[in-house]
Amino acid sequence: MNACTRIVVFLFFSSCFSLKAQTVDEYYFQGLSRTKAGDLKGAIESFTKAIELDPKAAGMYINRGTTRCKMKDYVGGKADYTIAIELNPKIAKAYYDRGYAYEKLKQYKNAVADYDNAIYQFPKYTEAYYNRGNIYLKLNNFKPAIADFNKILELKPNHGSAYFNRGIAKLNLLDVDGACDDWSKAGENGVEKAYTFIQRHCNQ
Repeated sequence: MNACTRIVVFLFFSSCFSLKAQTVDEYYFQGLSRTKAGDLKGAIESFTKAIELDPKAAGMYINRGTTRCKMKDYVGGKADYTIAIELNPKIAKAYYDRGYAYEKLKQYKNAVADYDNAIYQFPKYTEAYYNRGNIYLKLNNFKPAIADFNKILELKPNHGSAYFNRGIAKLNLLDVDGACDDWSKAGENGVEKAYTFIQRHCNQ
């Protein structure tokens, strides 16, 4: 094979790989566009086409999983997130999103484990702390819930919902003054229902 032939072959393969990448990108942006337009079934079709062209693109499984969860197909979403994690175990969002799917399926132990992993990959993942704290609150594990809400408030001092939910946890631990202080801060940060709780539990 002479030099000219080698160059032609190289250009041929380069063009093929470029075309493949371009096509995957096209399906990706098409999927985003369809999602924005509310065409969730169409978005899943676009992300699936992208996956067929590049089966190792972990991000495409995350996108398809998120779209499936928007359609309340949490089992399908969980399956996509699992594939993404198998392809790349270091994507914090994949653990977070699968944790959300598990939470919606009321598989709370698995959800907490995934939020743990999301936080391990990204220690400032406030949404993961928040969701995990809410699960602890739901399961009456009030001290771990407070610890998660504390962490959120270290990272985002104006997180009204974290104040509000921490107040609920404190009330259940009979710390009424602490609960009322938290609800006051929640109200100051835009959580209007906090004032109802203050009237019910604090003005006595």
